[in-house]
Amino acid sequence: MLQSISPNIRLNPYHNNALSFLGKSQVMQKVFGEQFLIPKAVYDAIPCSKTISVRKMTEKPIINGNAVYLGGDKFLTLAHCFEDSYDYLDIRKELLEKNNDIFTVPGKAVELSEDLDLAIIKSQIKETRGFAKSLPIKIADKSPKVKDTVYIIGSNGFWEGQKAIPATVLTESEKFSVNSSVGHKANYYHIKSEFPFKRNNEFSADGLSGSPIVNKEGELVGILKAGRNNSEFLIIDLDTIKKFLSTH
Repeated sequence: MLQSISPNIRLNPYHNNALSFLGKSQVMQKVFGEQFLIPKAVYDAIPCSKTISVRKMTEKPIINGNAVYLGGDKFLTLAHCFEDSYDYLDIRKELLEKNNDIFTVPGKAVELSEDLDLAIIKSQIKETRGFAKSLPIKIADKSPKVKDTVYIIGSNGFWEGQKAIPATVLTESEKFSVNSSVGHKANYYHIKSEFPFKRNNEFSADGLSGSPIVNKEGELVGILKAGRNNSEFLIIDLDTIKKFLSTH
């Protein structure tokens, strides 16, 4: 089911300054004082991920999440960020603004599928690629296998900028019973990351929704829907993403 909606969104392109190169194939990343290596291709994909804030026209709090740059003026994120927002006005046209070194631009959701829990959002500036400071995310040809290493690229508000968090694929893609009608026709798989488990006091899955999941080549293989706890996550699979994008 596709619908046209227009809540207020801000796309926040953070800079990832806590990285240093060790060579052509790997990069050292630092999060919460812990260092670990990530593939260079994954590092190159980090700018494709952006945080978003959906500013609803109600007394409900702002919803924070992540989106991934598809190219042009379009980003991919989760549809459930926009529930109860269908009747609101288009966002205000405003200039690029700077606040504490974080640049924000207005955007709006243009199409979504509640069945698949995926949505397309568009930025409201002409030079979106310059804003994104990134090439579009590459879409993988194949889904990851069980035990493969993948990376969550996003931010949950507990660290500055987008980071790539390593995780392991636990299950194959399958239909999964979700506690909502949103996403009930999507396929999902589960991943687990030891990093947030070890840093439980400083890590929360809240806010990571919509984060792109990439393989070692930096290619998109999923979108993070929710955290089952602070170490396991439910991922919308590659076939579901391709099905959604094929109609947009």
